[in-house]
Amino acid sequence: MQTEQQSATLLEASRIAQDFQIRKSQVESVMQLLDEGCTVPYLARYAREKTGGLPEDILRRLAERIHEYRQHQDRKKTILKNLEAQGKLTPELKEAIQAAETPRRLDDLYLPFKPKKKSTSQDARDRGLEPLALAIWNRDPAVENLLDVVNGMVAPEKLLITPEDVLNGAQQILAEMIADLAIVRAPARPILWETGNLVVTKNDSASEEKARDYRDYHKFSESIKTIPAHRILLINRGERENVLKVRVEADSERIKLASLKALNLQDHPHQAFLLQVADDAITRLLLPSLEKEVRRELTDIASDHAIGTAARNLHSMLMQHPLVNKRLLAIDPGMRNGCRVAVLSEDGELLEETSIFPHSPQYQRKESKHALEKMIRKHGVQVIAIGNGTASRDTEVLVSDLIHAFDCKRKGLPIPEDPVMVAPAAAKTEKEVAKPTAPEVSETPAVTAEASETPASVSEVSESTPEATTITPETPVPETATTPTATPETPAPVEAPLAAPVEAPQVVLEDLSALPEPDLELAYAVINEAGSNDYSTSPIAREEFPELDPTVRAAISIGRRLQDPLRELVKLDPQQIGIGVYQQDVKVKKLKETLETVIESCVNDIGVDLNKATISLLRFVSGLNPILAREIVDHRSRNGVYKKREDLLQVSTMTPEKYRQAAAFLQISGGEEPLDATRLHPEQYVLLKQLLSEYGFITADLSHPEKNEKIKEKLKTFNLQQLSERWKVSPDTVKDVLDAVFVPTTDPRLHGPVPILRKAMLQFEELAVGQELQGTVLNVVQFGAFVDVGLRDSGLVHISQMANRFIRSPFDVVSVGDIVKCWVLKIDTTAKKVSLTMIDPHPPARQERRQDQRPPRQEQRSERNDRPAPQGDRPPRPAGQGGGDQPRRGFQPRPGGGQQQGGGRFQRRDQQAPPPSSKPVDVTPPSNRKPRTDKPLPKLSKDALKGKAPLQTFGELMAFFKAKEEPGAPAKPPESAPPQAPEAQTPPEGETPKAE
Repeated sequence: MQTEQQSATLLEASRIAQDFQIRKSQVESVMQLLDEGCTVPYLARYAREKTGGLPEDILRRLAERIHEYRQHQDRKKTILKNLEAQGKLTPELKEAIQAAETPRRLDDLYLPFKPKKKSTSQDARDRGLEPLALAIWNRDPAVENLLDVVNGMVAPEKLLITPEDVLNGAQQILAEMIADLAIVRAPARPILWETGNLVVTKNDSASEEKARDYRDYHKFSESIKTIPAHRILLINRGERENVLKVRVEADSERIKLASLKALNLQDHPHQAFLLQVADDAITRLLLPSLEKEVRRELTDIASDHAIGTAARNLHSMLMQHPLVNKRLLAIDPGMRNGCRVAVLSEDGELLEETSIFPHSPQYQRKESKHALEKMIRKHGVQVIAIGNGTASRDTEVLVSDLIHAFDCKRKGLPIPEDPVMVAPAAAKTEKEVAKPTAPEVSETPAVTAEASETPASVSEVSESTPEATTITPETPVPETATTPTATPETPAPVEAPLAAPVEAPQVVLEDLSALPEPDLELAYAVINEAGSNDYSTSPIAREEFPELDPTVRAAISIGRRLQDPLRELVKLDPQQIGIGVYQQDVKVKKLKETLETVIESCVNDIGVDLNKATISLLRFVSGLNPILAREIVDHRSRNGVYKKREDLLQVSTMTPEKYRQAAAFLQISGGEEPLDATRLHPEQYVLLKQLLSEYGFITADLSHPEKNEKIKEKLKTFNLQQLSERWKVSPDTVKDVLDAVFVPTTDPRLHGPVPILRKAMLQFEELAVGQELQGTVLNVVQFGAFVDVGLRDSGLVHISQMANRFIRSPFDVVSVGDIVKCWVLKIDTTAKKVSLTMIDPHPPARQERRQDQRPPRQEQRSERNDRPAPQGDRPPRPAGQGGGDQPRRGFQPRPGGGQQQGGGRFQRRDQQAPPPSSKPVDVTPPSNRKPRTDKPLPKLSKDALKGKAPLQTFGELMAFFKAKEEPGAPAKPPESAPPQAPEAQTPPEGETPKAE
């Protein structure tokens, strides 16, 4: 048995190696290392000699394939045990099951023996008709005279009252047997996939409100071969909500013919009866079963697409450029409950927090600006982070105005005053208006609103208790309207409409002249706050900030996402971050596993500071888990910071194997061993120490700038290949050792685009079609990408507007967090929405083609040497290059962009873009070649000339027009005019048909 398993493993290793185009020894080595407990990040970085240098993405796919193979083998064992227990395992069936290469083939083989739910065929078996059905199927001579046998099996006590009841029962059993046969199902599948269409209609019982969301699918049909993934998931969702009805329509006649042919019933003694049974089996059982199978497979394919989309978006979000060494003010916007503000240090520590109420119903804009200015100047804030939730754009306007006020003050310009919005109030009589009232004075200098059903910008004051109010001479109080309380006797007052902006009330604010001036480069960024509320109430947040309000925790999370996205986002369930449109329509378990794999990859790619990392971050480090991560943090809390990597072995549950997997991904800055601050594995220390000792240095010298420079000068002379042969390791390992000297700390995120920081908000009214903008990609979906360009709502860049060439997926062009340049394509002033394009509408290299500069037609050319003379500083081509004597090369991609939309590589020369030149194209043929002669036109029959016979070629078409022109040829057009295209042909690109 062990030999059979080893043989199967070796065979599968050969197949995997062939599929991945790698060596079989590499697959076997990876299998062995994974069985030993090695992680993929460790294999990708520190086991290159054993894996043959396979990159991480290949290793992950390889590990998944190995896992699937082992699951397949386990299922084979389970099926064989079940069949053996049923007594139905034959040598042929066992051989077929062991040879099954795919789960589908295995399911087909097991399907006839799989226990089934209650059905009509089971009722027939319970009545004892299964032996009859098997005898008919196996051509038993005992049932040669079927009618006599059936008449003899009539048994009223078994509800087999007539011979027809017996025959129908046998038919039910045979139909199920035929529908479950692998030889019947196999030929039907490809026909179903080739001819099948997914047909969607509206469910008549669905409400109009729900049906409106799926109006594009009320009468919908598309081939199952081409339907995109996001459409499948959307249709599935509509079906789950009972709004849509879905079915698969295919060529059932072709399926029947193929399945009947596979049955081979030509010489069967009961052929007519079995053909009738087979027709029923295919129509009633096989087609619905295959339809469900196709739907499941379509859903699996679509789910994989959606999970892949979410994984790529998450990877992009985690790998965004961190905003390092910046003191930051974070705002979690809100309306009635105000905005929470938190100031964070460069390391993300909370320095101060407060609340402001700049929006409805309080409208304390002046006081809010003053509070923000105080915190900005007091703490030297350099960047402001604004969450993109409720009241985000209103808060962005507030911050933008504040930054503008700072600039005006520095330039000595007048600072615009803010109008104050007055809340709804009941109408007053003239007597009431003449009587001054004052709001309650709160602890803050701002005018606050009490909690009431009717929003108000001032506190409710009863006329019967004037002594309850206090008016201070230092604070002038504006006149406010009182709102009578509704009682059962008196109806509630009618709310007055919102008052127009009035002049701001005089509020005494704290003098800030003693504080430092705001930073000259002060700017803001809008941050995706998805999941911040979930984090604020999570156990992780309560443990980190036990004394703080959840809204303050949310503000801190928003700010930290800008400072270090990876460190903050790992605290959340990745499904809460908003990384896909259809992530709620896929399998939760698979989605979670995939996203956690992405997080693990990012964390280990960047590395972790052992003395600063949280449990949330440490648990994704290679070799660690949540329990071990907590013990590492607890040990750090009890015994102080780790001074060297070996201190990790003092943690009670840290084993040498886990330490080996994790050590290199945990860095210690300023420790006892300088190499602990690098990505070098402890097992590789000896190589670098040996190399340094040859020049009289030690590892401690790496911390001294002067000695470090001397070491670098010495090591520059080494050759990677020579060191590789000397140390008997791979060149990649040698490079890692040298990088510990030349590039001791590398963060791949620092090579990405820096987050966009703005000083002013873009106004919708300022937009114009063709205007150039810069934005951040918020989300990428199958049909395009959503880009934040600074407007209230993000703009959509459709996949067709992402490049001037064909692209299969938006991920080929952009990722979440990318900084892209785009242009305004369309403005919807009614909906306040904008469509964007990433295709430059005014490319500098393209010029408008004049008709007298259009390249000649193919038939007018003598050779392909019709390029214009070199322009600008470009040197002339040497003799012998590009001439007619040179052999033609294959297709060369266009500089900077590949194929052009609308033709690209396969356009005719007279349809391609003109060369960037203002001079006419020289079409004079060279003297060393003979001019090209046109082929003679074919002769047409009389019927063809009269239009009674069809024309088969373009040559015959040209001969037809030539024959029509000969009797009375038209005047020759001027030489400056382009040749006229015949009516039957499409004019070349760039020309329009001449009006008659």
